[in-house]
This record gives sequence, structure tokens and C-alpha cells, in this order.
Amino acid sequence: MVLVACSSDRTSPSASGSGSASASQPASAATSPPPAGLPSFYGTPDPLPEGKPGDVIKTEPVTSTSLHGTLLRIMYHSRSVQDADIPVTGLIAIPNTPPPAGGFPVVTWAHGTSGIADTCAPSLTPDGYSRLANSLLDAGYVVAGTDYEGLGTRGSHP
Repeated sequence: MVLVACSSDRTSPSASGSGSASASQPASAATSPPPAGLPSFYGTPDPLPEGKPGDVIKTEPVTSTSLHGTLLRIMYHSRSVQDADIPVTGLIAIPNTPPPAGGFPVVTWAHGTSGIADTCAPSLTPDGYSRLANSLLDAGYVVAGTDYEGLGTRGSHP
């Protein structure tokens, strides 16, 4: 028997909102099903389109009642601990204010231990992190946060 738990005061995945995936994935591409218990966004294009680490695979808007900005769920290319091309999910929060000359500065947020199950991916229930994000959004920063390898996508979280 395996018991997996996530630590935080986050709400259920359905409370985080949802949207449509972006057109960054060709309509003819097949998609593998998402890990058990996750919404369709977490399904991975199969085969994975070519890309370099950081290249966006797809995005969707996320409805947040507590965030002082626009929130996007994102899937992007990364490298596994075995140096293979893999999809990883995360979030990008953008201030509601116009960008300054030269664009918004970016802060990368790295979450602490949240569990090793796919359902522990912070991008599933982002409202629990709004307080931290709001202080940065109010100061004019874009906030980017990763779920890390294996949280929200197939495969093991190392």
C-alpha cells in the first residue's frame, strides 16, 4: 500500500478554475491522458513537440478570486534528471498594471515540499499561494513558479 499526501491549505483542483489550452499545440497532435485525478490540461502532447528548455508547450488561463493579476497555467520543456526532454507544468502570474519600459522584472518562486503525487502540483490549486504572489505583483513583478519534474506530469518526482 502506498500513501501519498500533500501538505498545504490549498483548495480542491476544481476551485482553481480552468480555461482552454492555447493554440501552441497543433490540433492534429495526439495527447496522452493526464495523470489520474488531474484535469485535461495536464495531458501531454504525444509525441512531445521539439523544443528547448523553457519553450512553452501550452498555456491556459486560471480563474483566481484572490490574485492581484492575471494567472496562467503553463506546460513547458525542461530536462529530466536523466537529461531527457520532458514536459513540466507551473504557473505565471502577471500584474494587472501596464508593464514598465523594458518589461516587468521576473521573480521565480520555488515551492517547498508539497508531496510526490501528481495531485500535489501547486499549479492545480494556486489560490493557496496568492498572499505571497500578491505582494510581488503589487510591487510590479511577474511571478513564475514550477511544479518540478513529475508533479502534474507523468513520471516520478525525483
